[in-house]
Amino acid sequence: MFSSDQLSLVFYAAACWLTGLVDLVLGFSVGITGQWRRLHRNFFYICVTVCVWSFALSMQVVSDSERRAWILSLILHSAVLLIPYVYFRFINILLGCWYRQLLWLGWLIIGVLGWGLYSGYVVGGVHSPLYFRYYSSPGPWYPLMLAYFLGYSVFGFVLVLKARASASPQQRNQLNFVLAASMVGFYGGSMTYLPVYGIPPILPTVIVVPLYPVLLAYAIVRHRMLDLSIALTRTGAWAVVYFFVLVIPVTFSIALKETLEQLVPEYWWLFPVGLYTLLAACAPLAAGVASRRVERLIRREERHYQDTLLAAASGMTRIRNLDHLFSLIVRVLTKTVGLTHAAIFQLDKDSTDYVQRKRRGSIESEDIVSVLADDPLVHALETTRDPLLYEDLGRSFIEQHVDDPTIRRLLAGAAARMQSLKAALIVPCFVERRLLGFIVLGNKKNRAIFSKEDLNVFRALASQAGLAVENALFFQEIESTHAQLFQSEKLATVGQLASGMAHEIRNPLAIISVKAQALRMQNELPPLGELMTVMTDIEGQCQRASDIIRRLLQFSKVQKGNDIIDINHAVEETIAMVNHQISLDNIEIGLKLSDETPRVVGNLNELQEVFLNLMINAAQAMGNKGGKIALSTDVDKEMVEIKVADTGPGISEENLRHLFDPFFTTKDEGTGLGLYVVHRVVEKHVGHIWAASEVGKGTTFVVRLPLATEKDIQEQEEKTA
Repeated sequence: MFSSDQLSLVFYAAACWLTGLVDLVLGFSVGITGQWRRLHRNFFYICVTVCVWSFALSMQVVSDSERRAWILSLILHSAVLLIPYVYFRFINILLGCWYRQLLWLGWLIIGVLGWGLYSGYVVGGVHSPLYFRYYSSPGPWYPLMLAYFLGYSVFGFVLVLKARASASPQQRNQLNFVLAASMVGFYGGSMTYLPVYGIPPILPTVIVVPLYPVLLAYAIVRHRMLDLSIALTRTGAWAVVYFFVLVIPVTFSIALKETLEQLVPEYWWLFPVGLYTLLAACAPLAAGVASRRVERLIRREERHYQDTLLAAASGMTRIRNLDHLFSLIVRVLTKTVGLTHAAIFQLDKDSTDYVQRKRRGSIESEDIVSVLADDPLVHALETTRDPLLYEDLGRSFIEQHVDDPTIRRLLAGAAARMQSLKAALIVPCFVERRLLGFIVLGNKKNRAIFSKEDLNVFRALASQAGLAVENALFFQEIESTHAQLFQSEKLATVGQLASGMAHEIRNPLAIISVKAQALRMQNELPPLGELMTVMTDIEGQCQRASDIIRRLLQFSKVQKGNDIIDINHAVEETIAMVNHQISLDNIEIGLKLSDETPRVVGNLNELQEVFLNLMINAAQAMGNKGGKIALSTDVDKEMVEIKVADTGPGISEENLRHLFDPFFTTKDEGTGLGLYVVHRVVEKHVGHIWAASEVGKGTTFVVRLPLATEKDIQEQEEKTA
């Protein structure tokens, strides 16, 4: 049977023992993980001193020997003298600021108080206050020790608060963990001094002392991966659940002890033990569910923008325009995540440097438009192949986590470049082993940190962006190749028309020459009326030659952009260019135009190339045997249909299937690119083309193009206004 005082004593001793165990495990774990670097080593010292204090206190309060309790009191107070000093030194290392005079003064105070401790001036002995078997009793110097303990602890706390005020989001998050650990640890630890003066401690505060090393360890090892609000949410959920696991059985034991002893005198303890076992079994599940639900509420906004970024990443590969792609990326990042600014740097193939392609957001920074290929930042990205946080490249972080001096210099150079870019985070874009570019991200406007989930989303976004850029570059090269192909095919067509065009120009020139010679041979000027007739004929022939040259030049030049095209007029202009040459082969051209005016959005040169190719192909198919080519236009709902029919030999069904394939031809000297170019142009204009043929009777090509809407016409008029 246990009394309430006995249960309180067990609870108090168990809490101290748990604190010592947690400190011992974490001290070695963090020290080994950090390869015993200075910050990790100092954390280990904190854990060892707190561990010695906790174990000694837990054994002292349950000791059955006054002498043993006195020895344990000396041991635990020796640790108490070291705790504020190693904590203050830890803060100095963490912040990179050294108060050397205070550190030397601390050793002096420890020496003096240590002598006073073993001389009986700090601790006067042990006594049995409250429900403790033994507890330290204060000596005359005990208040001095408390003043030293409080002074160094509070000053370290103040240093953290001052550094936090001007810290970046990542460093602020680390300092938040340190502040939380300091408040929890020192508040919980200070409660253990109350029994020295006979004041009962607040039992629940003792159980939170193990959180002190846990939060400090997280601040050192992984503070960038978890926001303090999330850490406290998880910790709070577990603390609340396990508080009830401990409190409920104890409460029931105290309240129902007499009743249970009457019912089952020898086995009354089975009820609290069973209840404790049941609650302990359910606690992990309850704590996990509670922490996940609360965390989901806290991170709802973050989850939203992460889902938006992933959705945007999945659609990037469908974008073929690089400028549009880069604009989308920086706009989504700045607007969705809420960043101060974002920029994209892409590898330039000509200079092999990384050139800024797009930037969004206002920030005062150096006007950097390119980063050299041998810049430390580029080397760091190629070496790590992972996002670089500016906080991870800080001087103190590098000193604490990197041993290789070469890597230190590289990361220091990368940090300098990130500072000039005002970059809080840089995410590389790799395609296979090649660094295609990188995304520069500023801080979040709400000053929140970049979480582990953020970095995972940014990695996915950068990976998709790299593929999208490669895809867009590939399509750009294809479009460039097609443009060259179209132009070469056009020039080849011009070459085919050259002889006919030359003859057409020669005819009006010959007429002009004859008229001029006739006038010259006359001894006197003819009457005015006759002279005016001759001059009118000469002017008409000049206009005829000018029209021929105009059509040829207009067709030959490279035209960029789209206009509103009158299909009837385009067909008539095309016939005018080829009519003479085709007529030499005894081929008749028939034309039937739509009564309506079919207008489309398109490129006049490219559409004329389509009609010209189809007409020349039809003429070549019929050869010098003669025949007829019938052209017609017709409006069908929202489409215009252009037909080019000939009375040639027709095309076999086998060849019809490959008609628009590149390099497919049945001609001895053909390239097989004419109809391929025609097909590509029609597709570019969101149209369709097909051919119907019957061997021995002829072939008909049908081109269908979408009509321009009123909105298209209005927009074009506004552009030309």
